Amino acid sequence: MIPRLIILLALVALISAAPPQRSARGGDISTSDATAATVTGKPGDTYTFIRNDLSTLHARLGAVTSQVVEYLDDSSWSQLKTEDCLALINESPPINTATSLSVLTLNDGQRFPGEVVSGETPSADIVAWNHPRLGRLSIPINLIASVTFQPGAQIPTSGSSDVLLLSNGDRLEGFILSIADTISIELSSPAGSTAHQVSHIPLSRAVAATMVAQNRPAVGRRIWLEDGTVLDVSTLTVGLDGQVRIASPFIPQDPQHPVLVPIQNVSAVLLVPRAIVPLASIKPLDVSGPSTRFMIPPPRVMDAFAPLQASRISMSGPLKVRYPLPAHSRRFSATASLARDAQVFGDCDLVISCDGKELSRTHLSPDQPAAAINVPAAGAEMTIDLMPGANGSIQDHVILSLPIFSIDTSLRQ
Repeated sequence: MIPRLIILLALVALISAAPPQRSARGGDISTSDATAATVTGKPGDTYTFIRNDLSTLHARLGAVTSQVVEYLDDSSWSQLKTEDCLALINESPPINTATSLSVLTLNDGQRFPGEVVSGETPSADIVAWNHPRLGRLSIPINLIASVTFQPGAQIPTSGSSDVLLLSNGDRLEGFILSIADTISIELSSPAGSTAHQVSHIPLSRAVAATMVAQNRPAVGRRIWLEDGTVLDVSTLTVGLDGQVRIASPFIPQDPQHPVLVPIQNVSAVLLVPRAIVPLASIKPLDVSGPSTRFMIPPPRVMDAFAPLQASRISMSGPLKVRYPLPAHSRRFSATASLARDAQVFGDCDLVISCDGKELSRTHLSPDQPAAAINVPAAGAEMTIDLMPGANGSIQDHVILSLPIFSIDTSLRQ
């Protein structure tokens, strides 16, 4: 009798602890708000929800529809309007870019680990690319910014011509015509010469290539996968099985064999196109410091492939950094914290100003090693001033986490 009572009590406890249920829904996230969507996080998945005012909440993701974003808050389901939730970041899987594959990057920042499809007929228009999870992709060659053919290869710098770096150290400059098992490049002619020479290089000899392609802004919803993939999507569907079904102009659509990505492999989703600009993507106008400081290190981008491209930024004070504000900027937010090696003696003030007007002053010390910043950011430029505190400039090393601007997309063309 007692064992049965123990089992009964255990069942009651499990039922009480289970999260509240809600009705299942299906559909997709698409570029049209007329389409519904469902995104179901697995138990234990915690997401950062970035609201329209750049405030954040941390909760388990329930669903995303054309009208609402649903999440589990404590013991009940809550909702945000879709237009009030700019982005989602999965806090569980870190992005792993230590790939053993080649990497193809487009001129709008989309990024695809994988390899050139073998056996394809060379094309002047399309590069056939095999992605380990998305399958075969058809990439327009005129959108390609760079390709690393060997893992860890450095992308060569370029000027007015494409550059192909070979395994023997040779550097070919000209115009890359096609990329397949053989790479064809029309070599640059010497000054005054009208001759055109085309070289055909076996893929096995290629290390990396940079191609002249004018940068383009991202235009749609974008997802980041844990393998470092960055992809713009026209539709994104997640079923109750936790599998993400996506559509992209680069992915041939086969209704019988849809492309599936487990939801836990999605590191971030930008829900409102072009609504966020990371501070890490902006080049400072000026970096200065006191005359007594012999060397002033510039801000350092710490995570080149962070979700949303919102890398942490390391700053070592005292210094002052001036940034141009992005067009139609509304707010700036970040979490400022003393670096781990500065939490014993670090003591400093972090001052944020826009066009000379001070907006926030944050004091960081061992007693308060971190603080959230969320301020209006409109105008021409923003200044971040890292000033010494009680202990002087000793260990005034600060990390800005998730430093981003929100953009008024209604004013963007």
